[in-house]
Amino acid sequence: MDYKYDQKLQLFEQIAVFFTPSFEIQTTDNYLDWTSLSTVRLDDVNWTSRQIPQGVTEDIDIMTMSFDTPIWITPPAKVKKLGVITKIISNIFASSAQGTIANVYDQAGAADVFSNISPDTTVTITPGNYDLLVLNDTARLIHRNGAGENIDITSPKNTASWLKILDLYPGKFRASLSELRFSQSDGNEVIAYMSLDPSDEFIMRLNINRDTIPSNTIIAGRGTVDAVINPDTFNPGAVATNTRYLILEDINNNSQFGQPGYQGPTAWQNLNGTDFQAFANDIIEWNGSQWNIVFSSSSVHSVIYITNSYTSTQYKWENGAWSKSYEGIYNATLWRLVL
Repeated sequence: MDYKYDQKLQLFEQIAVFFTPSFEIQTTDNYLDWTSLSTVRLDDVNWTSRQIPQGVTEDIDIMTMSFDTPIWITPPAKVKKLGVITKIISNIFASSAQGTIANVYDQAGAADVFSNISPDTTVTITPGNYDLLVLNDTARLIHRNGAGENIDITSPKNTASWLKILDLYPGKFRASLSELRFSQSDGNEVIAYMSLDPSDEFIMRLNINRDTIPSNTIIAGRGTVDAVINPDTFNPGAVATNTRYLILEDINNNSQFGQPGYQGPTAWQNLNGTDFQAFANDIIEWNGSQWNIVFSSSSVHSVIYITNSYTSTQYKWENGAWSKSYEGIYNATLWRLVL
């Protein structure tokens, strides 16, 4: 092959690979210049300048590539206020002669945002200062407005659209790939992949990464229960040995329990006919001849995790109540987005 022809092919290959059939260019890095983005388009290619029939002498072989690009003309404009924060200068704290932290004021007389804060204090600032409600594998942005845990999520003043946050990062959110992370009491984070509800911009659908859910707490050799039941309506029948239940109501919570002549429900009697007593939120186990309490809700005050092996749902015991392990309200410092 003619080395000149081979060289032409190589040059064309290196240039043409960038055009499909165009690519974007940025002419300036001025964030106020809306004309900074443009495109270059490969419009035409004239493969060779040689004519047929060819003369005695070998002509120079020229390939011509034609490009076009739009040029935007911006009318004169005067920008009075940029509206973009480029630098924040603030005193963290100032010590008075007595060694206390004094209020710091700027020239306008406004109190410094970090006044009266100890030097070793961590300050977390979240856009909108929204709390997060995680429930049934969905997440909502909420303002508690002093309501504590009793939030009316149907009230517009207590909830906000996810677009208020996502619009701050245009083009960054990727459905089913962007992550929502919320911290647990043990310091670990539960990770969920997000997708915005197509019919409700106030709801973010969550696909929980099960590998990030806290490990079960081992209670008497196991970290699971076989079911969550209401003992008032559930009859265990011929239950298998080592079967465990998390109970939602009391069993034999009666002032006459243990007194002569007392007869409790036969469904919860031991094999020898004696009555068994347990209380709501306890975990009980059948050992083949009698029922035993393996988790007493009245005496355990630490955080406990167990999984219902029937539904594969994990529950958390905290502050005297069972809930799904990662569900609840997270304040603004305990959750974050990874877009």
